[in-house]
Amino acid sequence: MKHKLLKALMVLHSVSMALAQTTWLENDRGLVSMESTTEVPVELSAWFYSLSPDLQQQWQEQIVAQLASDCHRIKAPEQGDLAGFQVSRHGLQWFDDFTGQSHRLLTKRMQMAIGQLQDAAMPWTAWDQGAFRQMIWQDLTAGTWRSLRLAQGQLQQLNWQQSLSGVREGFLAVTPSRSAWFGRSVILVPAATEYGLQLIDTNSGELLLSQDGEADIANWPTALDSDGDALWDRFYQVDRQGRVWRLTVKGQVISKQTVADFSASGWQFDGALNAVRAQWPAADGGWYQGDVLIIAARANPYGVIVLPLVDGQSGQTRWQDLHNADESASGIGRGWYLPLGSVPVANSHVMAGVLYLPLHYAEQSCAGDNTADQLLALHLFKGTAAYQQRFLPIDRPVVANWQLQRQGDQLSLKFDGVAVIPTLQQISARCDGCMTSIELPRFNRWQPLGVFPAEQGAY
Repeated sequence: MKHKLLKALMVLHSVSMALAQTTWLENDRGLVSMESTTEVPVELSAWFYSLSPDLQQQWQEQIVAQLASDCHRIKAPEQGDLAGFQVSRHGLQWFDDFTGQSHRLLTKRMQMAIGQLQDAAMPWTAWDQGAFRQMIWQDLTAGTWRSLRLAQGQLQQLNWQQSLSGVREGFLAVTPSRSAWFGRSVILVPAATEYGLQLIDTNSGELLLSQDGEADIANWPTALDSDGDALWDRFYQVDRQGRVWRLTVKGQVISKQTVADFSASGWQFDGALNAVRAQWPAADGGWYQGDVLIIAARANPYGVIVLPLVDGQSGQTRWQDLHNADESASGIGRGWYLPLGSVPVANSHVMAGVLYLPLHYAEQSCAGDNTADQLLALHLFKGTAAYQQRFLPIDRPVVANWQLQRQGDQLSLKFDGVAVIPTLQQISARCDGCMTSIELPRFNRWQPLGVFPAEQGAY
């Protein structure tokens, strides 16, 4: 406890040295910069005084509040660290390590909604692009996307705005996937169209897929590269009722095929999809090869589905074809599902044949050993525990920034620089259901049971 208090006091000292804040307001003429919070317009005063006037000061107050409950779940922003960004319904916030200033941007939509909506997280992504840092985020409502550029931490310009009508709000704030599409840099987002998804050019905001048709969409789609040429050629999406389809791209031709129908489940599909290329053992001793989908959804209260799709498979998988992983560990079969008593807070990851899904128990306090945040870790093809138990307790909320770090001959999994799993496990081909430490010399090769560079990240 003394160590925790000392560490927290050191953080408080570092964040208390922050300089002034620059606030940017969007109006009909463009952007207005306000250097002092004493000039806050009357209509915005409630927002400024309900939050701390400085980004680092806001984190400082949160740390102080948590010291009283012995629950340390906030990481102070570091200079030059992307963790210094926050995106919520109370604005975009970032820290400029060149000037030591904090910045906030309030779009017109955010200004109108101040005091009416909760400070919930919103989907966003950011990356360095030459001398700039580009940031794309969902501006308050589902289907509305904005882009801005930062130069040396300062707001240079708002690039573009794009609206996709009809998209419903889901329960997950997912980092949009980014890739190349016929020579363009694009992000993948939900769309209430025939395809259920859309590609947006990150430089211009142009929509690149068809806008025909309608679909009841709140789920985040996924894409993968099936032939190893580093380009997306398959997309998957599911509507709110549970109908899953695949888009296959061959040249300029896009074909659509329904691969599963889970409408009989009664679940609500407004979470997120993930997909990996994999191969898994067949009953005759051979191997299946194909795509494996991981679907996070609402299921009284939540649940996860793992759906294998063998290359060349015809027909649709139905809800009755799946088995409950709580009741049977007989193998992947046509697929399995697992009811969850806690809410997924980020999209799933698959590494070395192990499915990882971060969870949070909203009604549990931070007291004691803080088991409110957990990491679900499952054998991808069985739904059984990949480690000593299915649910691994962690002492911090899981963020999108998953980090793999090599330590000697082993890999560890870290969040915010803190090791959550000191030694990562992989599915072993030595026996059915066996697990072993990841073998680093072979980690970046094609291995049985789902070890693929595309879904591993770098270390």
